Amino acid sequence: MKNLSEYGNVLDRLQVVVLDCPYNSFSSPTTQKLFGKFVNMKLTGFLREYEHGILPLGSYDFIGTLIMLCEKKDGELEPVFCFKSTNIERVKYFNLPFELLEWFHSAAEKNHETVVRGILEKAEKENINVGYNSSWTIDPKWREVAELKLLAKELSVALFVNYYQSRSIQEILIGGVKRFKVDQIQGFLGFEYLKYNGEVLPPIEAWFAKNEKAILMHLTRFSEDAQSIADQYSKLWNERIEILEDGITSEKIAA
Repeated sequence: MKNLSEYGNVLDRLQVVVLDCPYNSFSSPTTQKLFGKFVNMKLTGFLREYEHGILPLGSYDFIGTLIMLCEKKDGELEPVFCFKSTNIERVKYFNLPFELLEWFHSAAEKNHETVVRGILEKAEKENINVGYNSSWTIDPKWREVAELKLLAKELSVALFVNYYQSRSIQEILIGGVKRFKVDQIQGFLGFEYLKYNGEVLPPIEAWFAKNEKAILMHLTRFSEDAQSIADQYSKLWNERIEILEDGITSEKIAA
């Protein structure tokens, strides 16, 4: 990583926040404030990249887990970046389909849907909890400074790995818009392209993202490089704040 000295000890100003199932604690002012900041970051981030009318919000935001890296500013926690995770167990409880299945709306995605359903059926037989990750969004100010952008990339990897390992979610499915080349970082994490009859499936048109071309990938094991980054920033993860069901915050949780 490049020298961050001109930005002060930036790591000391950062705080990981895990808001699990906002549905359960929405009466809490803490949840309301953080969820509002999450929504604002998603809308601001997506509207920078897509035309007006993109709607990156829905029921899964209320029942999923929101993982946020925040900066401490004047007694407040301001999100630097965030992403969302749902999983088989959670969506079943709320009588919702696995979130990735919501992508499939035409015959063009028939093979993609077949492969995803096959992964989910195999996981159910083997008692494997499969996660779905989405909605990664970053504060534009961190994109504009090369050193901060690189740090955000490393910390995204660290939080991603630590979160899924801490929740014992053994496999993960993910989609990424091809224009942003997110498959590169996903490949670094250990994701592989979905295949049908041995052939990599082509990109699909994500209807909810103005038909952007998107690639679907599957992870069964994190790469050694990703694990190394997660270990490097384990202290930041171990000192995370989690928002519990009753809205109380719990700090410095043992991993």
